[in-house]
Amino acid sequence: NAYAKAKEAIPEARVLVDCSEGVITGFIGIAGGDYIAGLFVNEKYQSRGIGRKLLNEAKALASHLELDVFVKNEKAVRFYQKNGFVVVQTNMNPVFGQKEFHMAWPG
Repeated sequence: NAYAKAKEAIPEARVLVDCSEGVITGFIGIAGGDYIAGLFVNEKYQSRGIGRKLLNEAKALASHLELDVFVKNEKAVRFYQKNGFVVVQTNMNPVFGQKEFHMAWPG
């Protein structure tokens, strides 16, 4: 699954973590300086701006960011589009056999 793919990439990535009251509420992993390998927010803390905060911190570290997201993950696609990412290519993920968008910021 996508979690396993991201977990594989995270050890080689720069990881930014958000914490609240001693609890990790979310994290973002950036591989190769500009590829978002994963952005995860604890379910209990979603819709509180944590994902946007982490994404903005990543934007502050890079002049360009890219990522891949499954087309069927409409919530994530909308989130990235709201935060300035644009679809630059549609691919078929060879591992999962699902369509995915390759997105970039700035567009």
